[in-house]
Order: sequence, then structure tokens, then C-alpha cells
Amino acid sequence: MQPIYTILTSVIIGAIIGYFTNAVAIYMLFHPRKPFLSIFQGVIPKRKDKLAESISSNIHVILPPAYQKIKSLPFIGEGIDTILKNSIRKTIMETHDEELEVLIKKVINKELRFIKILGGVLGGAIGLIQGLIFVWLS
Repeated sequence: MQPIYTILTSVIIGAIIGYFTNAVAIYMLFHPRKPFLSIFQGVIPKRKDKLAESISSNIHVILPPAYQKIKSLPFIGEGIDTILKNSIRKTIMETHDEELEVLIKKVINKELRFIKILGGVLGGAIGLIQGLIFVWLS
């Protein structure tokens, strides 16, 4: 095989493997939704309670500054904060895994696509290095 074909084949195969590896990793964030063989479960369904806790604990990051004023009201501020956090936590826990997947993908769809493409680019770069090594060794 001519050296250029060896290099080109390595780049193409590396890019395909890199893209699909990242695509499978993203898929595995959400699937399987129910434990499989009592061991395997998607990261998000398995850690849904921790996700709900983290989002509710950090909700102040995305709320407007006026929320801090409400939270600091004497007697009722902490109560309002607790009710809000518990409501967010409960809503996430009661949301079906399928709906949660759709919501998350709506929010970060561009980033997930970029991760897949970046996997292809990195796989192609590794394929290029591998192809050059094959040509150099032969």
C-alpha cells in the first residue's frame, strides 16, 4: 500500500472511532435508565438524587440579585429559600428520566455535538500520528 493511503486510512479510521466513542459516552450518560445486571446504569439516572441536590444548592448562581434580598428578609427569607430549594429538588426527582434527558439535551445540545466532533478531530490526529509511524517503520 502506498504511504499516502496508509496515512489517509489511519486518519479516517481514527476520526470515525473518536467520533463514535464520544457519541457512545454521551449516550451512556442517560442509558440504560434502569440498572442492567444490577451494575450498569446511565450516570444521570443513577445519580439523579445528587444532581437534584447540586442544582437546588446552587440555584442562587442563576437567580437575579434581588433573590439575595428576599433570602435575607428576617423571619421568612430562609424559609422561602428552603421552600424554593426543596421544590427544585422535588421537581427534578419527579421528572421522568426521558424528560430529563430531553431537557438536558435541549440546554447543551451544541456542546454535546462539539464533544462528538472534537472526538473525531482528536481521533483523526491520533490516526495521522499512527499512520506516519506505520510509514516510517515500513
